[in-house]
Amino acid sequence: MTIDNSMKADAIELLRSGLATQSEVAGLAGVSRQLVRKWVIAAGIKPTAARREWLERAWSSLSNLPPKY
Repeated sequence: MTIDNSMKADAIELLRSGLATQSEVAGLAGVSRQLVRKWVIAAGIKPTAARREWLERAWSSLSNLPPKY
């Protein structure tokens, strides 16, 4: 299966922003996790760190909500 450049760019952006894991991107793009890993290395991004930062921002925004009783 070939993947077009726009889908690859979108997949890399999801990883860079921390919105998806490598496995999730592989599933969405219909490619192997190994191929996604090659994209990550070629793009020079750190998806694990990006995901951690995104989750920290999400959790901190939840802590600003009023308590639910």
